[in-house]
This record gives sequence, structure tokens and C-alpha cells, in this order.
Amino acid sequence: AKIPAKNILIDGTDIGGINTQVISERKKLSLTGMISIVVTVNKDGIIFTKPTVISKGYLYAKDNEEIFKSIENFVVGHFKENPVLDKDESIKLLDEKLGEFIFKISRQKPAIYTIINQI
Repeated sequence: AKIPAKNILIDGTDIGGINTQVISERKKLSLTGMISIVVTVNKDGIIFTKPTVISKGYLYAKDNEEIFKSIENFVVGHFKENPVLDKDESIKLLDEKLGEFIFKISRQKPAIYTIINQI
């Protein structure tokens, strides 16, 4: 049995309820990549362990170990100078400063997502 069908064209304005903001974020991530920073601080807001840096679509870590080491060092230095008093403010400040630092060392602007765990 044959079923009548026609072509379906998707222009990105509405795909199953996904809004245009989601699509534009996905396009940006596909071009710039992202870096996630996971930081653990003690109850006084002081950095407790080496941060975890995770990259998706930014640079391949094995080929750019020096850059990732410099990012880790930057984050450690940042939190030594700026203890976590307010998580949201700390994340905002780190994302801004780290974005500037990453652009200086790689001429790229990946999206930065920071998670602060307090123990």
C-alpha cells in the first residue's frame, strides 16, 4: 500500500516546540564550543582542589595540554584572590575574567559554564 507524503522543510523557527532561542544557542555552541569549569571550595569560600576543566567543541585537550593547564592555573589564581562569598556573583566574575583570558591565549570565545561546589 502506498501512503501519500510530501516534503517537509525545516527552517529553524519551530521544531517540535523548540523555540528560536534554543536554536540560536545551539548554533553558537556549534561555532564556538564550550568549557565547563567545576570548582570545589571549602565553607570559607577558599578553593579546595584543582578545578576540573571540560571542553566540548573548543579545543582538543590532548593536543592543547598547555592551554588547559594555563586555564586551570588561571582559575586557581582567580579563586585565591576572590574567595566565594556569593556563588552567583563568583560565577559571573569568573566567567567574565576567564572569557577574556581564553580569548587572549587562543583567540576564541567558547561559552563558559561554571559550577561551584561548596563543602
